[in-house]
Amino acid sequence: MLTGAWWNVKTSTIRNCWRKAGLIKAPAQVEDNLEEDHSNPGDLWTEVEELLPDVSSFNDYVESDSAALTSADMTTEEIVNSVRDVSSDDDDDPKEEDSVSPNTEEDETISHLDVLVHMNKVRTYIGRCSDVPDDVLRKVEGVEAYLISRLCSTRQKKITDFFK
Repeated sequence: MLTGAWWNVKTSTIRNCWRKAGLIKAPAQVEDNLEEDHSNPGDLWTEVEELLPDVSSFNDYVESDSAALTSADMTTEEIVNSVRDVSSDDDDDPKEEDSVSPNTEEDETISHLDVLVHMNKVRTYIGRCSDVPDDVLRKVEGVEAYLISRLCSTRQKKITDFFK
């Protein structure tokens, strides 16, 4: 929901917030800042070279963590287990699998809580994936918005409806 709300914010809204806060005074001042040369790191880089002799160049230092993983990639088995809510302890006892009858689509009722829990799992999974396109994130937000509007529009039956 937060991601969807952020996508709806316009650039003019952000610009006006900065202007009201007094952080942007005049458009001419912004243009002056763009003309500054940021390609030379100056004296700070000299200090870094003295403290870290292994760093060969400024770009190596700046991009040193670009290849670092920020989340773990899940295996296919982990994805299936998280969707089915199967723990690793259940795999050890084959007798339990035989005693459980599989649900068909006709038998299975899905509560509002089930929908929200599974949507949360989808959101968590996509959040753990790296390099997810914005289009996919928008689609997930759209599905979530639809489900929430659908869940909020349902009404509880009156108790007298059960006695008819």
